[in-house]
Amino acid sequence: MRRALLVLLGLMLPLPLAPAAHADLPDPPPRYKAYVVCSAKTSAEPATTCGRNKPKTAVFLSKDRDAVYKVCVKFPTGQKLCAAQQVADKGVRSGVSITSDKVGTHKITWFVGGEKVGTYRFDVKD
Repeated sequence: MRRALLVLLGLMLPLPLAPAAHADLPDPPPRYKAYVVCSAKTSAEPATTCGRNKPKTAVFLSKDRDAVYKVCVKFPTGQKLCAAQQVADKGVRSGVSITSDKVGTHKITWFVGGEKVGTYRFDVKD
């Protein structure tokens, strides 16, 4: 009897209403695309392995608006190097050269306004 009463009371509780269609909702977060290419050209295909003597570029694309970003590289040695205040025009790929011939895994991280918006790993091989 007690269980039935609890279930019945639970059914009588008001359900939360969905927000009205006209309610002010925050804008969705901007969309970014970030990856590495084994080329000096930002139009090249994303890569996960680059030759030691090939150019390497960290590519960033802001799909919704102009953005100022920072890109950091963590090298296989554990050293970290960042390039701040990079400008990305809306819809245009921008790139930062990665000057590394260190064999091993590199981790690239992009930030906009201090918030991490992308991470990418790639290997450099002989």
